[in-house]
Amino acid sequence: MVFDGFVSYELMFTVLGFGALVVYLLGRELEKYDLGKMSSAMLTLGIIGLSFLLLLFAPSETTSLFAFNEFSKYVGAVILGCSFLISLASWGYSEIEYIPEYFALLSASTIGMLLIPIANNLIVLYTAWELMSIPAYALVALKTNREEATEAAFKYFIFGAISSALILYGMSIFYGVTGTLTIPSLIANLKSDWKVIEYIGIITLTAGFGIKVGIIPFHMWIPDTYQGAPLTVSTFLTTSSKNAGFGAIAKVLILGLTFTTLPVTSLLQFPVRNLLAILALITMIGGNIFALAQKNVIRMLAYSSITHAGYILVGITVATFNKDGLTASLFHLLTYSFSDIAAFICAAFFLSLGAKTIDDYNGITDRSRFTSFIMTFALLSLAGVPGLAGFASKLFLFFAGIDGNMLWLSIALALNSAFSLGYYGRLIKRMFMHEGKWETSSESALPVSYIVVFVSSFVLVVILGVRPSLFVNLANNATDVLLS
Repeated sequence: MVFDGFVSYELMFTVLGFGALVVYLLGRELEKYDLGKMSSAMLTLGIIGLSFLLLLFAPSETTSLFAFNEFSKYVGAVILGCSFLISLASWGYSEIEYIPEYFALLSASTIGMLLIPIANNLIVLYTAWELMSIPAYALVALKTNREEATEAAFKYFIFGAISSALILYGMSIFYGVTGTLTIPSLIANLKSDWKVIEYIGIITLTAGFGIKVGIIPFHMWIPDTYQGAPLTVSTFLTTSSKNAGFGAIAKVLILGLTFTTLPVTSLLQFPVRNLLAILALITMIGGNIFALAQKNVIRMLAYSSITHAGYILVGITVATFNKDGLTASLFHLLTYSFSDIAAFICAAFFLSLGAKTIDDYNGITDRSRFTSFIMTFALLSLAGVPGLAGFASKLFLFFAGIDGNMLWLSIALALNSAFSLGYYGRLIKRMFMHEGKWETSSESALPVSYIVVFVSSFVLVVILGVRPSLFVNLANNATDVLLS
């Protein structure tokens, strides 16, 4: 195969696009022989796996529309890795209707996610945003409990439409101010003496992106949608979609609006920096408080994902003065994603046994010791316990905050991370130290696809915690290329 220019990169999108069509058509045909789910899952896994290889081997190149470089490779690799594990878990998940449509829509949404970090033009970025979002609205509704899923999909659609409108309005403002749609040219044409209209533009862009990644106060759709959607879709939204969303924030908010040639003392730096700092603080605190108050495990994990959006925003905030903040945010996106995949898929398995609330988890280790073990490691990683992936990335965020002259925000991150042990530890304690209705039950069989996902996530969480340097270097290269 010849990898020249954008050939391999274009081939990746060709594989994903035509692959999604083949998954749908072949899956519908093989459903007649009860082979629809197996064929759709295997094809999707093959398509995503091949796309991952094409992404790795594609040469860097920049045009007026696309910027394919180490940054887009890093974010794209995390997105594809998450999508692969979620597709694998979906093979063993039983609460999905319209199986061929499900896997085809998942592939289509992944195309949009991959386009976001590569976009070098505002129109391309917005088109990619919609290509990511529209299939995701339908995915949320593809659950056997149709009434619950429809309500979740409707709420997600409404907030998604608001997000898209705000982003488009913000982009139109900066196009009107600079006269260009190309992101590098937009940066070059920005002036230091901002007027009210520019500040309206940055606020609407922040709100639009904030809805998708779950920043408080734009988070209202997340708990209900995650609870009502198929849990594999909830996992897709909280990992792959969040990576794409923060990829957009990095390209537009950081690159275009803070890493400019403007002097550090300009009015631009401090309003943007303070706005992001306040949003990061209330997102960390609010997500933790709401998570602690939950009785439903899925809602607890949903609010936990909001808290982690706050952690990631800490790095983006301090990146206005210290590029290591962006490196730390990219690394935390990686560690968070694979820890959260393990936690959500464990919760999906326990939900299939009838465990919805925290009380239902009392003694549930009697039904599946292996799943309880993986759930424990995932929760401890999310909490930031030393030796696991979450600790390494939070430590980088903490020191990046100090180096970025925001000690108070680093302290807030550390305190919130410690606070999160309250609800993570409570669930772990319920699984292992409480007696419940499961004590007379026998071990439940795990789907093979779940076992592969659990083992893969566990290995990644351990490696990322023990040897983070390799992945931090990749994140640092991505940051350097983006800012160069």
